[in-house]
Amino acid sequence: MLLFKMRIAGGQPFLTQRVLNLVVQEADLRLSPPDLVAQVVTSQLIDNWEAQDVPPHLKTIRDRILRSDERLRGRLLGIYQQVLDAEPPPLSSRKEGGIIADESYEQLQLRLTGLVVKREGRLKVYNPIYAQVFNGQWVARALADLRPGFYGEAFKAWQEAQEEQKESFLLRGQALREAETWAKGKRLSKEDERFLDDSQDVEKRDMERRLAAETEANQILTAAREQAETELETANQALLETREESGRIIKKANRRNKLSLLGALGAIAIAAIAVPISIKAVDDLKIARQDVQEAEGEKKQLEQDKDQLNKDKISLNRSLAQTKINEKKANDNLKRANLNTIKAQEKYLQAQTKERAAQQQYLQAHRQVQKATLRLNQVNQDKIQAEEATAAAKEQLQLATTQKLQAETAAKNAQADVETANKTLVAAEVSLKIAQQGTQIEQRGSAALQQFDKNQTAGLLKAMEAGQELQTLVRQKAKIKGAKLINQKLALIDYPAISPVGALQQILTQIQERTIPTRQGSVWSVSWTNDGQTLATAGDDGSVKLWKRDGTPITRLNTGGVWSVSWTSDGQTLATGGSDGSVKLWKRDGTLITRLDAEQSSVVSVSWTSDGQTLATGAVDGSVKLWKRDGTPITRLNTEQVSVNSVSWTSDGQTLATGGSDGSVKLWKRDGTLITRLDAEQSSVVSVSWTSDGQTLATGGNDGSVKLWKRDGTPITRLNTEQVSVNSVSWTSDGQTLATGGNDGSVKLWKRDGTLITRLNTEQASVWSVSWTSDGQTLATGGGDGSVKLWKRDGTPITRFNTEQGSVNSVSWTSDGQTLATGGNDGSVKLWKRDGTPITRFNTEQGSVNSVSWTSDGQTLATGGNDGRVKPWSSVKLWKRDGTPITSLNAEQGSVWSVSWTSDGQTLATGGDDGSDGSVKLWPIPNLDTLLVGGCNWLEGYLIQSPRDLQKLKVCQTTELLLAGAPNLVADSEALAREGKINEAIEGFKTAQKWNPSLRFDPVSRANQLANDAKKGK
Repeated sequence: MLLFKMRIAGGQPFLTQRVLNLVVQEADLRLSPPDLVAQVVTSQLIDNWEAQDVPPHLKTIRDRILRSDERLRGRLLGIYQQVLDAEPPPLSSRKEGGIIADESYEQLQLRLTGLVVKREGRLKVYNPIYAQVFNGQWVARALADLRPGFYGEAFKAWQEAQEEQKESFLLRGQALREAETWAKGKRLSKEDERFLDDSQDVEKRDMERRLAAETEANQILTAAREQAETELETANQALLETREESGRIIKKANRRNKLSLLGALGAIAIAAIAVPISIKAVDDLKIARQDVQEAEGEKKQLEQDKDQLNKDKISLNRSLAQTKINEKKANDNLKRANLNTIKAQEKYLQAQTKERAAQQQYLQAHRQVQKATLRLNQVNQDKIQAEEATAAAKEQLQLATTQKLQAETAAKNAQADVETANKTLVAAEVSLKIAQQGTQIEQRGSAALQQFDKNQTAGLLKAMEAGQELQTLVRQKAKIKGAKLINQKLALIDYPAISPVGALQQILTQIQERTIPTRQGSVWSVSWTNDGQTLATAGDDGSVKLWKRDGTPITRLNTGGVWSVSWTSDGQTLATGGSDGSVKLWKRDGTLITRLDAEQSSVVSVSWTSDGQTLATGAVDGSVKLWKRDGTPITRLNTEQVSVNSVSWTSDGQTLATGGSDGSVKLWKRDGTLITRLDAEQSSVVSVSWTSDGQTLATGGNDGSVKLWKRDGTPITRLNTEQVSVNSVSWTSDGQTLATGGNDGSVKLWKRDGTLITRLNTEQASVWSVSWTSDGQTLATGGGDGSVKLWKRDGTPITRFNTEQGSVNSVSWTSDGQTLATGGNDGSVKLWKRDGTPITRFNTEQGSVNSVSWTSDGQTLATGGNDGRVKPWSSVKLWKRDGTPITSLNAEQGSVWSVSWTSDGQTLATGGDDGSDGSVKLWPIPNLDTLLVGGCNWLEGYLIQSPRDLQKLKVCQTTELLLAGAPNLVADSEALAREGKINEAIEGFKTAQKWNPSLRFDPVSRANQLANDAKKGK
């Protein structure tokens, strides 16, 4: 009986255990074992299976197929349909069946669902239960859901028709065109492919028949025309002969006018005969002409049919050509997908092995519970017998008491055994659940890497979600008795899945860069639109070029000499300031809007307010002009600053600061009213920087001083930096720490009130650029000696790396603070990790890279110059103890000759023969928790703007991030309310209030009010 149960379940552990439990519960001794099993399986598993599938098993298999993408779903169902058709009857002795296993991508995906299995080189249904649940009718319904209505009806009729009648149900004309469009890019079943192929063949035969009919019609028309021409020629000849004969007769009659009356009557009789002949010839001529006209009409109709046939033929040929192209692309994609699928299959099989082991452990624990229960029952019976013996025989009281105590002890022991077995059972159930979930997460981690190649953010989000779930499973498994722990954490080899770890590691180390060959000579200014999709570059060849984010050129604007470019915040208008004193406004597509005659000598700085309504232009003649967006001048500010080197608006766009070469700074209202003059007494002001709250302004001068000012122009303090010349000033994002970089090679850190925190002796010659990460915890300094140094906020040095770029003119962090770009005098740009690890080097061949700039999402870097190349580096690979690859590290050390782990396994040392200084590199190897933190840091800006994704990633929900994301969640919920989705909006408002308790409003009232206003058109 047990063998019969195993056979009907196909050896599937979970299903076998399920059948065993059901048979025990429903035991009917009147039935034979096979009949009993068949009855239980039919009534408890197959009939109404969706309602009885608790805990879910069959539903999981169903969802793996039906929740795959539409392209793959049809192919999986088609292959499974072939397997079903080739299966022998249930419990048949015939061993063959199924279809040949060819290791194709679709077959591997179908095997991953668990519905089929590869046995003896053939693909078969895993067990008879699966075959009866997911039978032909179920497959037909699932396939029907994929097909369009018109296609499904024709396909069904074609399938049900007799062979000789099938052709009448094939698609033709427009219906065939629409079906080909729907099928484009999909993996269809064999039946669908045959249906479409037959339809195309019939369409082709119909076209050939129509072409043959056209040829035959042309032949008939030609013959009719020739016959008509012959008849017309005959009639004309007869008419001519008749007329000639009549003329001769009349002449002869005139000469013989003396003949008798009988001779005249004879001539008249002959003429009377000739006239009808002439009339008949004319009638024949008319009939012939009508035949010609009818033939010409038929010819025109046939020519129209010919044109239509030619059009249909051209359309068909195009469809066939496109089908071949799509087939080639599909084959190429299939080859690539097969490689990835094989890797995923190996990981899946490993996870499945763990799942089966957990199933076996579960079965053993269940048997122990049954045995312990039987023992407990037996002991209880012994206890009762002992008590009865005590009552019946007082003389044996002592013996009976002893027996009672022994029975009670045995009962306690048995109860303890039951509790132990129950705990083992619970642990086995947890392990089973973890193994099942780990199998799913393993697939999702591999899918995240594939998604990352198409969309980096979406791929990382998928990897983060899989990693977050894996983190939960790892913590659960670490609590199970007997789990292998290292440093009180689950060993990597015992992880339920590993692909999310590798996916996160690879994704977080991959950054895409692009070099744009502007061919503009030196690039003086670059500016991104706020959405990061369009880049404007200004070159010394007098042109401005617009580029897409991927480096594709959009257009070229010939503007003369251009010193500065600036986009409005909505990215729709570009302002360019020229050496001829003009300012031009352009649309995003490169169309010139207007030209502003600034009358300012050379315009060296242009800056829009944050709302994009007011433009400030600064010139070398010391003037500043304010303009409306449409080009209307607002006012002219005579700054009396000799030359205006820098203009900067506060974040609210209400106050403008101008820094002049005379050492002064002036603050202006938006309408051009002078607020105050800050006598910086700094010789020439070369750098100005506002704090993020717009309340404090720092000005740096080439006399080595820095001044701090309130927004209203009141001086706060003067910092005598003693740095010769202050080349760069930069506030941390919280506005509490100011960094100043000087010509003497030093960097100083100051509090907001002007108190010196510390002096960093960079030993970098001149410090040309300083830049804080967005979290204000790491400062990068670029020096004239070609080095970059990273510092903690308290001034502690983190690392120093020699860029080998000559002089480092510019340093720039991505918004997430994870990647640093450095531009050097040698024309190169290098990318570095936050810990100073080099990522890559771009040789731009630009002579000198004067400026580098990241888009707001940190995905694209823009540099001005000519063509560049990316140089490859060597790598170090990390593997699990069982041989599973985890990730690859870019070593940049030539050949790596030695690797060594620290005792805690957290740091790897690599030594190589890179031919430089024989360096050894230390690599911090992040665990899953660290990777998740890194992913949260990388996604920080995105999650703030996409609060719905932040809701999913609880691992990223820090207090700071929730506070920052709350306003966007409110805005998102307001949009839902206006769309009439009130309940979703209310939930969003409530969540936002949890994120930021200071948000005080009634979510229900607000959602309803917004919905009502939207209906009224407000």
